[in-house]
Amino acid sequence: MKNQIRFSVLVLITTLFLSLTGSDWKQALKKENVIVYNRDVDGDKFKQSKVETTINYGTLDKAEKILKNIAEYKNWQPNCESSEIIKTSQNSIVMYITFGAPWPVSDRDLIIESTFLREGKKLIVKSTAKPTLKLEDEDYVRITYCEGMWEIEEKEGGKLFLRNTNHSNPGGNIPAWLSTTAVEDIPMETMQNFIELLKD
Repeated sequence: MKNQIRFSVLVLITTLFLSLTGSDWKQALKKENVIVYNRDVDGDKFKQSKVETTINYGTLDKAEKILKNIAEYKNWQPNCESSEIIKTSQNSIVMYITFGAPWPVSDRDLIIESTFLREGKKLIVKSTAKPTLKLEDEDYVRITYCEGMWEIEEKEGGKLFLRNTNHSNPGGNIPAWLSTTAVEDIPMETMQNFIELLKD
């Protein structure tokens, strides 16, 4: 019963998260069956991104295993240089991640807590930045705001639906072209790499 209540609460949070005040979603990029959308968010110069696809393979178990294997993030998340667990609890993982950036942009680091909730054929993973849980490193610009969500659901006929939504502020000075990359190319590459891992 407690798990059902927690899952219902997270579904409500998901709905609210996906309904942030802003414009409607607009398709930004499509490659095969993977589609990236983005939209403006009122009061924020950085757009929110959403990428989704449906594939004919993969399972919730495998998807959850990939998302919980923090040490391997550098092998599939774009620009990720290192990733490590800070602490874990029953349903959540707090991790520290560093990202490389093209010159002259400074590298970034991020402390984020991911909460895993699974009910039946659906897995929801909500991630929120926790910037004060680790002292800042002078070699990196700390990302202080990041909200992300994975929604993965097993469908009829062995299909798997995947959606990843993200809204963040990378901090510091970011050129316009890199902002566009962050809400188009990076979501696309993230999803492409993730579904490739699901084939194994």
